[in-house]
Amino acid sequence: MPPNTQGFVTHHDRDDNGVVFPPHSDDQRIRCAILGCGMMGQEHISYVMGYSKDVRINFLCDPHEPSLSKARQIMDKFHSTSSNGARFLEPHNPMAFNSQDELLQHAADIDLLVIASPNYLHTPTLMQWGKHDLTILVEKPVAVSQEQIDDLRQLSADPAFAARIWVAMEYRFIPAIAKLVSLIPAVGEIKMVTIRENRYPFLHKIGKWNRDSKKTGDTLVEKCCHFFDLFRLITGEEANLSKVRALAQRGLNYGQEKDQFDEPIIDSAFVTMPFQDPKSMGASKQQTSSLSPDSASSASSVSSSSSSSSSSPETNWRKIIGCLELCMFAEGSRHQEEVIVTGTKVRGMRWIVPCD
Repeated sequence: MPPNTQGFVTHHDRDDNGVVFPPHSDDQRIRCAILGCGMMGQEHISYVMGYSKDVRINFLCDPHEPSLSKARQIMDKFHSTSSNGARFLEPHNPMAFNSQDELLQHAADIDLLVIASPNYLHTPTLMQWGKHDLTILVEKPVAVSQEQIDDLRQLSADPAFAARIWVAMEYRFIPAIAKLVSLIPAVGEIKMVTIRENRYPFLHKIGKWNRDSKKTGDTLVEKCCHFFDLFRLITGEEANLSKVRALAQRGLNYGQEKDQFDEPIIDSAFVTMPFQDPKSMGASKQQTSSLSPDSASSASSVSSSSSSSSSSPETNWRKIIGCLELCMFAEGSRHQEEVIVTGTKVRGMRWIVPCD
């Protein structure tokens, strides 16, 4: 969980060792709440518990009681004793709620809120918590529709907006990606970036919400926002959204669910896009700062257009082009995810999740 260092540290105190803690906490640990205790929330719990000297999970919230039970079991594992009788952590029972409204009543007692609810709930949750003085780690994607994007813009412009928000774009921090980024100078001038994901179908989640395009933003937003963020990180540039092209198929793997939803989700696609310096697109310095791997926030967009992609020979050769290949029914792939960077000097490749 990369820290929101710019915003979080300025609102909290440090001890002599540089450890950050909230000024009003009894035991000088960051007071954390997990909102959404399903699969992703449980991953966050496991990770946060590894930093128990600095962070304490005081609140759990999920409307699904079995998810809360599983979250408690994960925490209990860290409270168990080793073979020699030594206790890993002192027992701790966080307060648990089934309603976000109940959790909101304790906002003043929370320093760090982790939002790991289903995608379509991220924006409504931020709208409720954004005016509280706390740090928020929200799972991706932060929005699933243009309406939600408009809501977030309205929130960010509100003078009462007080939260510090980091969107969980953790692929930037995967060791293989960090290594690839460090090798980019040896590639020469980047000309092409290809990201390929050939993987197994989506896992089953409560109510099959991740099979509903209206609740996920569809696959290119739900799953591939990580890859669009990596394109930005690797190139240091922004995609020209007016020239993004997408070719996708639905129902090849999820066709049996067509009677449950208005349409099956995307399960295979190619997306191509040209990149250009964000300054040439009129982006501000604040906007371009999000290209840094240490950025406190990231956002990704997917769009398609029927406008012409032709350009003059004088400018075309200067562009970086990117291609995303997605297949959600390729369980037998040797490498689930690959990133290939081709430059004027060399071709570099890293795979993210090698399959045994």
